[in-house]
Amino acid sequence: MRSEVATPSGPMRNSVREVPLPNGRLEVFGGSGQPDIDSLCGFAARENPRRPFLFVSKFNGRYSAIRPSAMDAASTVLANRIPSDVDGPVLFVGIAEAGIAIASSVHSIWSKRSQRNDSLLLQTTRHTVSARIALSFQEPHSHAREHTIHWPATRAHCDLFQAARTVVLIDDEITTGNTLSNAAQALKQVVPELDAVYQVVLTDWSNGEAAFRNGKQTGLKTITSALWTGSYRFVPNGQSLLSQDPTIHESARRIVLTDRAPSVGPQLPKLPDSMGAHVLRGSRVLVVGTGEHQVAPLALARELEAMGVDAWFQATTRAPVRIGGVIGDRIEFSDTYGGNFPCFLYNVRPSDFDRVLVCTEDPRQIVPPIVIDSLGADVIQL
Repeated sequence: MRSEVATPSGPMRNSVREVPLPNGRLEVFGGSGQPDIDSLCGFAARENPRRPFLFVSKFNGRYSAIRPSAMDAASTVLANRIPSDVDGPVLFVGIAEAGIAIASSVHSIWSKRSQRNDSLLLQTTRHTVSARIALSFQEPHSHAREHTIHWPATRAHCDLFQAARTVVLIDDEITTGNTLSNAAQALKQVVPELDAVYQVVLTDWSNGEAAFRNGKQTGLKTITSALWTGSYRFVPNGQSLLSQDPTIHESARRIVLTDRAPSVGPQLPKLPDSMGAHVLRGSRVLVVGTGEHQVAPLALARELEAMGVDAWFQATTRAPVRIGGVIGDRIEFSDTYGGNFPCFLYNVRPSDFDRVLVCTEDPRQIVPPIVIDSLGADVIQL
């Protein structure tokens, strides 16, 4: 079997570490003067024949819980690298699923710092949404390859979207850069004045080369901002960890969602008295978003944290990851939106939290009993 390689060059030649996985060996390369890679992510085996390994981010709330203040601290570093005076309007796009929460944090921090009112935050989706489709693009290596962006519900937001001069694409990591290049090329078709792309990620595994490659492919000025830059080499051992491909087996049974408004500060719910902030204060509370529904749950966790609650955020995911290494626990359950594929919640034990709030966005969602019972969770709709 051939190894998958993003080989280092120049100062990145020093090997940071070798990571044994059930299906091979991951070699990690990085330069000096950067954060310790282990402070940003761990490593795991992915049940996906197209990319059998996974960089497990510790800051996007997908594979482990994170305090909103910790996510915002990382987001502040990234937001401060986006100039306040970039050409506008400015379109921020969170790449589903892994980039949605961190995108909302980066956008909020940048907007407050720049004091501009010509930005808009959208997210890609793999859902069927009743809004008109603006564009679609592929994430070639993913277990669910198709991404869609829909037109916003209001004329003003559509005009801002279509007039954007700068787009900020936010994800947890770059490996080859193909996904963000595909997104930028699709955006060019509907955003005629688009001139510059900022690729904002927690880790860049292309050794910084994705910005050059993607800029050459799209013809747009392209800049990558990452907390860590390096490269990797994966050497398989012949053991395949296969799972069903959700793209193939997903069906029309899934809920058709109503228009998802651009994120401009979600309305927070009034918590029932039995779980109000005065009751939760001082307790350890996990706020769980369901799949792509992350912006409002993160905002709720942030609000609770500001009130003195030891609040944490995490989202469920459809990404199949093998237990081992940084993945210690896995709850598997049916898709709350009605799809015929499994979803997962990683690294959450019942003893970790005093209360768990599972957040849905649609009254038709069904949170399976295994999630409610195993975590003693309350379900609320945001």
